Amino acid sequence: MTDKELLELAAKACGFELGEYRCLSSMPDDYLCAFWVGGKVGHYWNALEHDGDALCLAVALRLDIEFFGPTGVRVNYMDEQGRLCTVEQLVLDDPTAEVRRAIVRAAAEIGQNS
Repeated sequence: MTDKELLELAAKACGFELGEYRCLSSMPDDYLCAFWVGGKVGHYWNALEHDGDALCLAVALRLDIEFFGPTGVRVNYMDEQGRLCTVEQLVLDDPTAEVRRAIVRAAAEIGQNS
């Protein structure tokens, strides 16, 4: 799944209505790409790149973030049937980015199943 698809599903889980997806730099990859949210007075949103956006996802979806061992993070959530679900992510080179990715992956799973 691409970063764009992950973000779309994560936004769906929170009920965000996404606007245009733009790359904000001339980099060839998806670095600094974001969705416009909120109409005319909105802002760019990318929970894979911005700590605040990822934290908002975690709070809105009531995600439980748990670190295990020196190199792992688990994001737990309850699905629609009340079952505990878990997303695990290795935390190696850039811990903050990898925790954001785990949050977005969990939110995307919620969005995919809703």
